Amino acid sequence: MAALSFSLKNAIDRTNDENGLFSYGKYNDANVFFIFDEYRYTDGTDLEFDTNGVIIFNDEKILAHKGGSEYPHLGFENLQGNDGITPQPFPEFGIYLHPYYSSQREDVGVRFKCPVTANFSIKSVIQKGIVVSPIPQGDAIGYRIIKNGIEVQTRQLINPSNTPSSIITNISVNQGDIIDFIVDVGDNSNSVSDDTALEVTLDVVYSKLPTPSIVTTGINCATTSIEGKGLFVPNNVAAILCNGDEAIAYTPVSVVGGTYNSAFKFTNLDLTNFSGKQLKIRFESPLNTPSDFVYVNVGTDGNCVTFLKPVITKKDICLVSTKYVNFFTCVSNRTCAIAVIDTKTKEIVATSIAYDGSFSSSALVFDAKLDSNSKFKTISVGLGADEGGINEFATTVTTFSCEKSLQTFGYIEGYVSSADRGILLMYNSDYLQTGMPTLSAPINNGKFSLKVPNTTSGNFVFYALKLEY
Repeated sequence: MAALSFSLKNAIDRTNDENGLFSYGKYNDANVFFIFDEYRYTDGTDLEFDTNGVIIFNDEKILAHKGGSEYPHLGFENLQGNDGITPQPFPEFGIYLHPYYSSQREDVGVRFKCPVTANFSIKSVIQKGIVVSPIPQGDAIGYRIIKNGIEVQTRQLINPSNTPSSIITNISVNQGDIIDFIVDVGDNSNSVSDDTALEVTLDVVYSKLPTPSIVTTGINCATTSIEGKGLFVPNNVAAILCNGDEAIAYTPVSVVGGTYNSAFKFTNLDLTNFSGKQLKIRFESPLNTPSDFVYVNVGTDGNCVTFLKPVITKKDICLVSTKYVNFFTCVSNRTCAIAVIDTKTKEIVATSIAYDGSFSSSALVFDAKLDSNSKFKTISVGLGADEGGINEFATTVTTFSCEKSLQTFGYIEGYVSSADRGILLMYNSDYLQTGMPTLSAPINNGKFSLKVPNTTSGNFVFYALKLEY
C-alpha cells in the first residue's frame, strides 16, 4: 500500500487556476463555487510592479485571493503584524479565511481536484480567534467539507477560542473527484471579526500508484529525452517507458516543490525504431500496484524518419539458391536504393543499389519462385546528402538467369519496429550518409533476411528505409 501526507498550507500558492489541482473562491449556501479572479491586498490597494512586470510586495499589507470586493477573501502569507487581522498574533498553523454576509451568505474556501483514486484521512485544524478589544466581537463560524457537491463532513460550528479544534474525516475518492473545504459566517449571519485559521492535512492511502502525465511535446524519432510529472507519488517509484510489453527505459521519480508534486525525465533515448509508433509510460514500485499507462505517440517528423535502426535477431551460414532479375540504373542520375515489388502479392522480392545513371546494378533474388509472366514495379529512393526523393515507375521482368546458382552465404535476420515494408541497407562501420551501402535486402512485414557473401569481411552498420506504397 502506498501512503503519503501533505498539508493545505504548503500546497496553495499565488496561482489560482480553475482547472488546476487547487483553486480558491467563494461559495453560496447551495455550495456553488465562484473562483476568485484577483490576487491583491485585502484593503483594495493596487499591486505595484517593477519595470519587468514583477510584483513588488508590500509586507505591511495583507495579500489574499479575492473578488472585486474586500470580503470574502483568503490569504496565506504576510499575516503577522497587520492590524487588519484579528486577533493578534494570528495563528501560524494555517491559511487565513474571512467569510462574509451582506444580503446573503458568501462562504470562502479551497477547492481540491483529486488526482488519484484513494482513501483519504483528513485532519482539519481550525481556529476562530477571540476578539476582546475594544469590546468583545465575533461569534461562531461554520466549517464543512463537501465532495462533488455533497457534504462528507457535516457542517460544524466553531466558537471563538484561544486554541484550535481538530476534526477527522475519512473518505474514499476517485480520480477527478472535487473536494471543497469551506468556512462560513455561522448561524447569526454576522461576519464581523470572522478571521479564521485553517490547516488541512491529508493522509493518502491507495493500492495503485497514480497515473503520470507527460510534459514533453512534439515527440518524434529524433527525441532523446521525455519529461513528465506526477501527483501524490510516494518514495521509491520509477517511471517505465514501454514498447508494448517490453520496457525500454527506466528513470527514478523525484519529489519537487512540495510533498504532493513529483517529476521524472528519461534521457539518452533512442527512438529511431519507433517512428509512427505508440509507446506508453507508467509508474512502478516494488511495494505497490503499478499505475495505469499514459500513451505517447512518436511522430513521423524528425530527421531520422528515412533511416531506421533494425534489430538483429539471428546470424548463421547456409546454402541458398539465387536468381538475377533485370539490371537497373538510377533514373534520377543519383545513387539509389531500388525495391522490386510483385504487383500481385505487394511483397518486395528483391533490392538493389544503383549508382548514378552511368552504372547498372542487378537485383538478386534468393530462394524465390518467380513467374516470368508476373508484373513487377520498382521504387527507387535517392540516397546521399539530399536523400528522400521517392520515384515510382512500372517495369516488367522478362528475363532471369538461365540456371539457379547455389552459393554459400551468411545470413542476418531481424526486424524493424516501425517499417512494415522497406529496404535494409548495410554500410561499412565508418558510415556516412553520403556514402554507398555495401548490401541491401527486402523488408516485408517488418522482417528481413540479409544474405552476405562468405567473402565479406569487416565491421558494418545497418539502417532501414521505410517504404509506403
